[in-house]
Amino acid sequence: MIGPAVNTTSRMQGMCSAVDQAIVISARVAAPVLADVPQLVSLGQYRLRGVRERQELFTLD
Repeated sequence: MIGPAVNTTSRMQGMCSAVDQAIVISARVAAPVLADVPQLVSLGQYRLRGVRERQELFTLD
């Protein structure tokens, strides 16, 4: 598989160890459920290699 979504997913997977979390969720996935899932916690915004815009990442509390 190729494409921007695959690249972003791969970079997010690599961030798991950097942020010491087993689960990392993109803002695009988190946004629709933030109000209903208070366990989602922002890890901050990160620049991911090969991804144009900074990405806010979330995890489960």
